[in-house]
Amino acid sequence: MTIWIRWFDDIGMNDVPVVGGKNASLGEMRKALTPLGIRTPDGFATTADAYRELLRAAGLERVMGEVLGRLDVADIDAAVRTLDAESLLGNEDRQHYHTLGGLTRRFQTQDEFHGAAGMRGTIEPDHNVLNVP
Repeated sequence: MTIWIRWFDDIGMNDVPVVGGKNASLGEMRKALTPLGIRTPDGFATTADAYRELLRAAGLERVMGEVLGRLDVADIDAAVRTLDAESLLGNEDRQHYHTLGGLTRRFQTQDEFHGAAGMRGTIEPDHNVLNVP
């Protein structure tokens, strides 16, 4: 029998490939805080296998593969680099950015951080990403 869900109480960081980083982190949070009497949200994670099976059953795995096969990552990278995030996010974002000391990282997933195959550049430090003075 295939297991499509995993309860937060039963997962942790070793389960990142099975349930993803955010769900694994929720499992870690429950394990650490619940014994201390701190209420934490109960719940479950849908497994990556369940997601893949859903895609297969709906015929979306093939369609997504074809579409993503035509994707040019360089085009997306160029578009992101022209984004004027400062004007979109406004002064509040500038204040928070400075609170963090002006050091950010590119977006990354827990899976990539923990050594799973990731995209080029996902954990390179980027200084002054938003070009905020």
